[in-house]
Amino acid sequence: MSLLWFLQSFLLFSSFLAFATANTDDDAAQFELFHRHAPQVYKNGTTLGPPKSQLERVKQLVHSDNARQQMISHRLMKSSTHRRKAFEFQDGNDNNNNYVHQLVDIPMRSAADTGAGQYFVSFRVGSPPQKFVLIADTGSDVTWMNCYYRPSPVCHRENCPNLGATRRIFHASRSPTFKTIPCVSDLCKYDLSGSFSLDYCPTALSPCQFEYS
Repeated sequence: MSLLWFLQSFLLFSSFLAFATANTDDDAAQFELFHRHAPQVYKNGTTLGPPKSQLERVKQLVHSDNARQQMISHRLMKSSTHRRKAFEFQDGNDNNNNYVHQLVDIPMRSAADTGAGQYFVSFRVGSPPQKFVLIADTGSDVTWMNCYYRPSPVCHRENCPNLGATRRIFHASRSPTFKTIPCVSDLCKYDLSGSFSLDYCPTALSPCQFEYS
């Protein structure tokens, strides 16, 4: 299911990016950046919530800094352990009792805690448009977005009472312009091969699948 979600996310954002690119003078997509605490990020339909007070805002910033410091310390410790292990192995003294592993317990956190989630861009996907915020990350070729896809008739507003609710997940069935990429297509087999598309194709109508970690 996660592979399918990525398929929809990649397809939808690619379409949006192409639209944004076509409307710029220098053939480059341009987005306005918002800090995670900016008022624009907390408008209806986005996925974040504002700090309840100035004190809460400071607490969030301190929490993010502490998490980043722990992450950096863990990486340095891990690198030091690997170097020491390689040195002992080279001397013929590769004994697990010769050194003590330094362990650190770090809870699972989002990319916001490693410094990648301080700035966001706002964008809309689908017809009618569903609004989301995207972490501004120029160090990756892929963009993730939570997506729920179930082959079914298009869900219109009159029979979708929750359509106006805050959307944390893109509902593909509510967008008539949504479609999957067939796994037999050249787009999947060649154009998206650099984005970790798989060769697995059980049927001609099966969607293109990805593997990413």
